[in-house]
Parts: sequence; structure tokens; C-alpha cells
Amino acid sequence: MSNELLKEKVLQRLRADIVANALKPGQFLSERELSEEFKTSKTPIREAIQMLYKEGFVQFLPQKGCFVSHVTLNDIRDIFQIREAIEGIACRDAATRCDRSKLEAFEREFKSVTQDARERNENSYKASRELGKRFHSFLIESTGNQRLIEIATNANFHLLRMAAIYAFQYPPGVLAQIYAEHLDILEAVKARNGKQAEALMRAHIKNFMETLRMII
Repeated sequence: MSNELLKEKVLQRLRADIVANALKPGQFLSERELSEEFKTSKTPIREAIQMLYKEGFVQFLPQKGCFVSHVTLNDIRDIFQIREAIEGIACRDAATRCDRSKLEAFEREFKSVTQDARERNENSYKASRELGKRFHSFLIESTGNQRLIEIATNANFHLLRMAAIYAFQYPPGVLAQIYAEHLDILEAVKARNGKQAEALMRAHIKNFMETLRMII
């Protein structure tokens, strides 16, 4: 396997572990240990770590090495400003461009999930979070704008990481609110009301940002 393919393999694995909070904020990343784990030289490890640094997932401390980065209030502000702009546009465009059969399938899925089931245990929470993730991706991909999709994908990695770190720390009622907001957005898109859909999405993202800021 070429160094480029090895680098991509390491990059995807480390990014996925950071996003899922399997590699936690502040955790040390040893090139030696990673090269042993992936059975490769340090070169693809080093290149993958450099990419993660550019993406904001790791940081270098002088004379100490590389560590998984912490999530700061500035990170939350920056990522959510990007998400609000991009997903607002995506939601507006999806109202007239999206696949109606897929939209109706999402509606059936959302309505099959009750508030109690979503908040009862970790499995229910994960299932609900996955549904929300797929819904956001569906709206973004409906734009057909590849540059927008690429930017949104990177921002979404950071969002999913934040959600994983602070899972089950949300104040009472937040999960029910998120669920209701998703349904409202879906209804606006279904009604082909792009202006309302955009406004609802922007409000949804702002609300979640404030929730995270309160927790941190």
C-alpha cells in the first residue's frame, strides 16, 4: 500500500475516533505507538496528524508533542456561524430541489420516534442523533453544490464531536426541543416554503449553539 493510501487510512481512523470521542480532548498521540498499531512507518502517521492539525482536531505543544485538541467557546462560535450560513442556504434550496419521496421517508421516520423513546437510554439517543444527522446531510446534499457540501462536511465533523463529548449533559427538555425543531423544518421544506425553512434552520442551529455554550 502506498504512503498516500496509508496516510488516508490513518487520517480517517484517527478523525473518526476523535469525532466519536474515543480519542478524548487532551489525549497524547504518539507517532511511535500509532506506527506500531497501523504497522507502518512514521511518515504516513506524521502526514495524517498534520492534516488533523489543519482541520483543528489536534494541537502541538512545544517540547511535549501532539495532543487531541480541546473544544473551546471560540470553536463553538466559529463552527456554528459556518453551519448557520451553509445549512440555512441548503434548507432554503432543498424546499424546491429535494427528492420528495426521500423527504416523505424522513417524515415517517421522525414521526415513528416518540419523545420518551428518544430520551430513555443511550441506544435511543444514538438512533435519534443518527436520524438528525442523516436529515441534515440530506438537505445539504440536495443543493447539488459540491463546494458547499465539502465545507459542510468538515464543519459537521466538529459538530458531531461536540455532540459526542457533551452527550447526556443537555438540560431537561433539550432533546425534545431538537426533535420538534427538526419536524418543523421538515414541514416547511415539505410545503416548499424556502424562506420559512431557512429561518427555522438558522434558529435551530442557534438554539443548539446556546445549549452547548451553557454546558461548557
